Amino acid sequence: MRVNFSWRQKLNALMLSTPIGLAVIVGVVMWGLSTVSSSYRAIYDVFDYKVMSNDVLIAWSSAEQSVAAMDASNTDAVRAGLDVLEQGAADLVVQSRAFGEAKVSESAKRIAGEAEHYVTLRKAWLDDVTALGFSDSEGVRLELETALGDLEDLSISLLDEPVEKLVVASRQYVQTRDSAFARDAEEALASLDVIVDDYDWQDSVIGQNIQTFRNVFARAKAILSSVSEKESDISQAGRNLQGGVVEQNQLLENGLIRTTMADAEQAEASARVASVGTALVFAPVLMIALVFISRTLVRRLASVVQLLSDVSGGDLTRKLDPGRNPNDEFNMLGQAANQMIDDVSELLRESIRSTEALMEVRAQLAQTTDRLNRSSESIDQQTEQAATATQEISVTINDVARRTAEVGETMQGANDAAKSGEVTIAQSVATMHRLAGLIRDSQGHVVSLNKASVQVTGIIDVIDGLAEQTNLLALNAAIEAARAGEAGRGFSVVADEVRTLAQKTVGATNNISGLISELNRATESMDKQMAAGQEAAGESAGQANEISASISRIVESVDRLTSEMDQVVVAVEQISVTTEDIAQKVEVVREQTGEARLISKDLEQQSDLLSGHASRLEATNRRFKIDPVG
Repeated sequence: MRVNFSWRQKLNALMLSTPIGLAVIVGVVMWGLSTVSSSYRAIYDVFDYKVMSNDVLIAWSSAEQSVAAMDASNTDAVRAGLDVLEQGAADLVVQSRAFGEAKVSESAKRIAGEAEHYVTLRKAWLDDVTALGFSDSEGVRLELETALGDLEDLSISLLDEPVEKLVVASRQYVQTRDSAFARDAEEALASLDVIVDDYDWQDSVIGQNIQTFRNVFARAKAILSSVSEKESDISQAGRNLQGGVVEQNQLLENGLIRTTMADAEQAEASARVASVGTALVFAPVLMIALVFISRTLVRRLASVVQLLSDVSGGDLTRKLDPGRNPNDEFNMLGQAANQMIDDVSELLRESIRSTEALMEVRAQLAQTTDRLNRSSESIDQQTEQAATATQEISVTINDVARRTAEVGETMQGANDAAKSGEVTIAQSVATMHRLAGLIRDSQGHVVSLNKASVQVTGIIDVIDGLAEQTNLLALNAAIEAARAGEAGRGFSVVADEVRTLAQKTVGATNNISGLISELNRATESMDKQMAAGQEAAGESAGQANEISASISRIVESVDRLTSEMDQVVVAVEQISVTTEDIAQKVEVVREQTGEARLISKDLEQQSDLLSGHASRLEATNRRFKIDPVG
């Protein structure tokens, strides 16, 4: 079964194996260094142990030197030195256990035993020397000097010679520790005993002083004898301690040191062999893998570079071998490059077909531009007609406004007359006749108002006709704009606006017609009421109250009529504004028509540029070499 690995997996495996190999090499080197370090550490420990043994001898020698220079002021220092010696020997025993050598441990124990024995003897000797005293002013020596002083103070000529001999011998014995001086002192003391016995001075001061001296001298002699014996034992213990240390050093030199040195050399050689062997195993493998991968990468990249060079030169017929490994990134790159070349080739084929289609579009665009020019001329003519019609509508609207204003003034006069009649009714019945005349005048005004309403209705019919004509013109403009296509879209928008304004005009005229109808009904009602009022005024003054009520109704009707006339005026003004807006829109249509002509010329220029671009694009496409497959 063939296993297909990608370059990423191969490089990951290489990157993983490289640190593993390096880690193995480093691990072997570290193991070798650790082994060598442990071996040399063992050597260091052996030599350190040997130094500790020598330190025991140094501590013993230092203690002996301290003893030789000892006085009453440094006894504590001597004792401290002895403690250091004993502790050093004990530490030596503890340290020897780390080597696991029975002989070394036994030797250390013997050294510790000799050191302990020496320290015990030396401390006992130090106690004796301290008890004896380091000078004649302390310890037993002070007592001895006191006793000798008492004997010298006796001042008896018979005792002078033996006392003097006793003093000299005693002091020499204490200072030199020579037993001959002790015998001389004892002989002198015996002479004094004979004299005391001869003269029977046992109970006298002389006898007591001699006895005191005898006791003190016996104590001093015992201490000095003990010191002498201990010094002999101390010397032997010191020699034994020296011999034990020397013996142990020889044992270390011949055994443990030689063994650890051999182990260190063997460990160093083993570490060197392991490090070199590991490096010789992993380094060639890594180098071969790196060389193989680098050469393969360079070869595959060179093929890709050559393909890209051919493609950049216009040759789109070259392809890369995709290989049989679907996971290989270079095979994926080859497939992608081949697909890219196929896509570019197809794109060029589409570009060629698009260029041909572009030339056809350019011809159609020229035809469309001609039709657009003709449509623009037609729209221009119809726009001029719409402008003329709009001006006529504007003149008519102005006339309607003027006549509506006159009707308003008439209505205002009628309103004032009705109110005046209502006031005069309260004055007297006689004024009713005059009121009847006013009512007749009002009736005449109502007749005039009816006539004006008829005229307004005629004007509204004219406005409706103009609005219908404007609507037809806007519809024609929209049809022409639709024929013009994209270039006539602006005309279509303006035509829609004109048609909308025409519809608004029709709506406004319909509203005015409704208001005029309401006005006619109001004037008819007013006419009837005035007739009734005139008849009532002619009957009698007693009907003044009824006439007053009728006049009030007339005033209300006139107020409503005045309000409706105001609405008529507002509607007429709105029609005037709408007509002016239509005129402006028509002017905009004319401007758009001129702009459309400019656009048509611009389209002709762009068409020429498009033809040039198509020619250059065709020349560019011919530069590439592609497969003839469609």
